[in-house]
Amino acid sequence: MQKVFRKLSYLVAAICVSIIFSYNFYAHAASASVSVSAVGGNVVDNYINSTNTGFIISAELDEAYQKAEIYINDSKFSEIYNIEGRFRFESGDLDTASIHKWFNKELSSVEIKLYQEDPSPQQVLSANITADFDAPSGEFSAKRDQLVETKSVLGVGDRVILTFTPDKGVNDVKSVSAKIYDRALTWQPVPQKDGSIVYQAVYVIQEGDRDQSASLPLTEVAVQDNAGNLNSYGNIQVSIDFRIDANSPQLTIASPLEDKVYNSKDVPLDFSATGYDTLKIFLDGNLTSLTAGQNLEDLSDGVHTIKIEAADSAKNTIVKEVSFSVDTVAPPITPITSPDGGKIEQGSTIVFEGVSEAGAQITLEIFSEPQVLQTVADAAGKWRFEFDSNKLSLGTHDAYVTVADQAGNSFKLKIATFEVEKPESPKLALNEQPRQETPLISQDVTPKVISRPQTQTQAQVQPEPQEVAKEGKISSAETARVPTTNWGAWILLLAIVALASALAAAGYYGYEWAIANSSVVKKGQEVEIIEKIEKEFGKRETIVSPKKSENLSKKDINQDTPRRQARW
Repeated sequence: MQKVFRKLSYLVAAICVSIIFSYNFYAHAASASVSVSAVGGNVVDNYINSTNTGFIISAELDEAYQKAEIYINDSKFSEIYNIEGRFRFESGDLDTASIHKWFNKELSSVEIKLYQEDPSPQQVLSANITADFDAPSGEFSAKRDQLVETKSVLGVGDRVILTFTPDKGVNDVKSVSAKIYDRALTWQPVPQKDGSIVYQAVYVIQEGDRDQSASLPLTEVAVQDNAGNLNSYGNIQVSIDFRIDANSPQLTIASPLEDKVYNSKDVPLDFSATGYDTLKIFLDGNLTSLTAGQNLEDLSDGVHTIKIEAADSAKNTIVKEVSFSVDTVAPPITPITSPDGGKIEQGSTIVFEGVSEAGAQITLEIFSEPQVLQTVADAAGKWRFEFDSNKLSLGTHDAYVTVADQAGNSFKLKIATFEVEKPESPKLALNEQPRQETPLISQDVTPKVISRPQTQTQAQVQPEPQEVAKEGKISSAETARVPTTNWGAWILLLAIVALASALAAAGYYGYEWAIANSSVVKKGQEVEIIEKIEKEFGKRETIVSPKKSENLSKKDINQDTPRRQARW
């Protein structure tokens, strides 16, 4: 009995030790996490695919270990030593065959066994990764959209439905990409009745796309699955059972021209069209039976529209529309002129003005000497000319105005007959001098007494000369300058007069002095002197005192000389 009890005690103890050991082991295993990720190629989380070139295993550890063994799908892949804290393992570059060998299960497991001194692993870390090395495959096709499924020829604007149908068993397509004529297509998953999924894109035919009759060209075609496997189809041709006509007819309208104004009720219709099956011509919105080379006849004045539609068998349609105007009425003119049939003084400005049509070309002609001026009426139709009458000779002249509108309608009108005459000379007052060639401001030329120069403080600013308008005189501050007094000339004149007076006085008094101071006058000398003086200054008159007799002797004359007065 005691032996049985002892064996039971040993068994219970062994079970407890096992439980404790297992608890400690799994507690360590659960205390750390491990991750596996692929590298190289198309990397997708939790996947390893045919484009990847290796993998990385990493984990955060609680303590240091002497050794770690790495297992992939229960097969030892590698081992490393002396691990402290952070664990990281890189496989390096592997070829496709090696990757397929190790990750040979769809859900592949990765384990890390960590060792210390004990030969048994103290901790085992594990993780899973999905292995998918098969690129998605399928088939591309094209069909007409339901709206045009009855048409045998598709044209610009029609829709073609492109479809990618994955192969059986392929149910993890992530994306489809392709281009047509360098335009990227947008693909969308479309569930089918049997539970499968197809991917479709819409191609809208555009002007300038190539005409096709057997297939459509797709470029840069590729399909990728969830694991990152890529099936690159490149450039392919997708068969079609219809024809594509992506080129519309060509149409050009030569006449009438856009916004042109015609001065005729008959306007020629000229156009060229190619590549069409049907052609329609509309005038002002009404269908006509007109053809190229005919005229649009009996058009009313105003704006008109011609529209031409050309379509081919694919219903590709081109439409051209032109707006034009018909104007057969000459523009009006209401002239207003300054001559008004009267007389014009040569040198004055003649004004011609009037009202016509906005934008009209106005031409003024003046005869008998041809004078031609041109202008354009403003937005209100107003026009104006200013003409210098100096350009016309004296006599009668006629003025004509020609008005022409944008359509070429014109109208000519005689607006005035006028006479150019010579300017009338101004009448002179009795006290005025005749008119001089150069107008001058009248001035006072009476000599004035020279006064002492004024100091700077005494000088006053003289006002500027103003225009003087008096009958018989031309006074203008613009045409003549006010002359100033020439004091130097006056001083010189006064000096000459004073010198002449001094010389005359000197001659007279010199003669008297010579006679008075002469002690002996020889017979005949007085007569000679008097003759010389009379010759020089003129004959003299002798006035003697009334007390003396008329018949004086020469002696008496000599003695009486100081009391006589002589004048010349």
